Amino acid sequence: MMMTPFSTKFADLAWQETRTITVCGRDELPDGEYAFVESYCDEASCDCRRVMPNGAWSDERGAGVGDDQLWVGE
Repeated sequence: MMMTPFSTKFADLAWQETRTITVCGRDELPDGEYAFVESYCDEASCDCRRVMPNGAWSDERGAGVGDDQLWVGE
């Protein structure tokens, strides 16, 4: 299954529909603004209607989860 960002086909609408949160004072996440963008299944033969929200931090650092721990890189 291939997940395609909504913005690749509907850029103007995606910009209007993108939601953000601001995180402050949390040990688990760096302070800053996070945008949530969605991807969806675009296989022609599939009718799963699956949507995957993805969080993106506005400060362009990488973050990931592995071995049950959060890591943040610069």
